[in-house]
Amino acid sequence: PITDMSRQMPQNLEEAITMGTASYGGVEVGSIDRTKRYRKIQVDLALGKMEELLDTLIHLIVPEIGSEETQQQEMCPPGLMRFSAHLALMLWKMNLVTTEQDEGTPLYTKLNDGLQKLLWIYTVHLIDTSAYSLVPSYLVHLRLGLRRTTMQLLLEESTCNETITSTQQILVLCQQWFGTYAGQGDFADDETLVSIRQFCDKSRESSLGGPIIRAQRMCWFFFDDSYREEATRRAVVLCRDFSLSGIQGTLAARHLLKEVI
Repeated sequence: PITDMSRQMPQNLEEAITMGTASYGGVEVGSIDRTKRYRKIQVDLALGKMEELLDTLIHLIVPEIGSEETQQQEMCPPGLMRFSAHLALMLWKMNLVTTEQDEGTPLYTKLNDGLQKLLWIYTVHLIDTSAYSLVPSYLVHLRLGLRRTTMQLLLEESTCNETITSTQQILVLCQQWFGTYAGQGDFADDETLVSIRQFCDKSRESSLGGPIIRAQRMCWFFFDDSYREEATRRAVVLCRDFSLSGIQGTLAARHLLKEVI
């Protein structure tokens, strides 16, 4: 009878999608079958279930340590991390996650923390894979604490692994991206300079890496002429410390003074 058939028909979009996905094996976040796991993302996005969507993505990218899924799942594909980061940016831009009325509520905090986590994971992945030139474009979307912590990681890794020319290019990119938001929200007027100061403070506060690495950290100041006066003052103080560090300290001091001159 038609009445029985109508009762079996989905009554709304959610029921229709649920019935449709069931016919293809359902959706399972923890499934070994990648198709089922990714179908859950599609369903959450289609139904506007943002809280579940973020939980699903975070669960797929960072499964609980020691869980059975951690043993069964392959390493998270970089494409999924990239998709998640770009999805987070899109949701922010289009105000699809929360509204101003939600601000300050536990749900608002949870959703925005989730978006930040997805974006931060991909940003760190770019640093780990030495894609340093892409990092600044994502850094500017991180909140203050995460942004400056991740910036320190970028400076450290590129100092150790890149040439002088490459690090100078990274500095220029940071200045360009941070300059777009200068003085807005939690951005300093010169966010790049603030980060470089924090990074170079390590050269005075810690001997980790030895004199040569400590001297190399200071080189970020010499890439921009507007920073040169402060760079000279810092270099003199650091060279005084190096004078007590034996032959390695002498070499590091010579390297620094060469940059100053």
